[in-house]
Amino acid sequence: MKIKSFAQLMTAVAGTTTALLVSSHNVSYAAVFTDTLEDIGTDGTTVSSRIIGGVEVSLATDGGFPLFAATYFDNFPTAFEGSGGNSNAPLVPTNVSGTRFISSCNIDAGCNNNINGDFISASPITFTFSQFVTSFGLTSLDLLENSVSASSSITLSAFDDQDNLIDSQTRTGSQATSGLDLDWFVSSSSANIARVTFDGNINAATGYGIDDLIVGVEDEAQSVPESSNILGLIFVAGISVFTGIKCKKKEDPETAE
Repeated sequence: MKIKSFAQLMTAVAGTTTALLVSSHNVSYAAVFTDTLEDIGTDGTTVSSRIIGGVEVSLATDGGFPLFAATYFDNFPTAFEGSGGNSNAPLVPTNVSGTRFISSCNIDAGCNNNINGDFISASPITFTFSQFVTSFGLTSLDLLENSVSASSSITLSAFDDQDNLIDSQTRTGSQATSGLDLDWFVSSSSANIARVTFDGNINAATGYGIDDLIVGVEDEAQSVPESSNILGLIFVAGISVFTGIKCKKKEDPETAE
């Protein structure tokens, strides 16, 4: 299209920039970080906090049983009897990252007799954050396996700093065979999660493991320019381009109509 007037030029420019005409506001973005727990120390080391995405995550059990470091396929300490009856054996090893996980259960010390940190004794397991987060997740091992009753259930729940429930995820009944891994996740569009609990009602004492802690953190807000500012830029650009066209026509009369 030949541009014959300033009005035509402005129409053409505006037509290609309609998508930019937005009101000034802040846009926030969430960054998600995963802690694979590979650096939690030697087996048996107490794990009471982690730094994930710049957020300190404090870990505690209801019964005061410490969460400790453990290793897949290693039989001391045995946190759960997994796939094939093997110690700390995930059902699908490729579904978990690395070789390390945490638990409060030590079967060798009698946790399946409900005396040393089995899931019933330890829950709710609470994760408290040093600042508000947008989301939280984890992977559980050997929970809700095929020995539990149909009424057994586990819930991951997110709360704000006033203890209001924000989000939750619940599973009920047997989910698979021994050593199964289950992914859990809760989130908040208001980025106001202060703590998360992992709690359950299971018919029998059971060993378990936890791996791959996920934390979502809100990035600093990005400012989007005022629509008037964008229009101003379009106007200035239009004048500059149109002036250039007029000058070119004066310099090259053969191209003028």
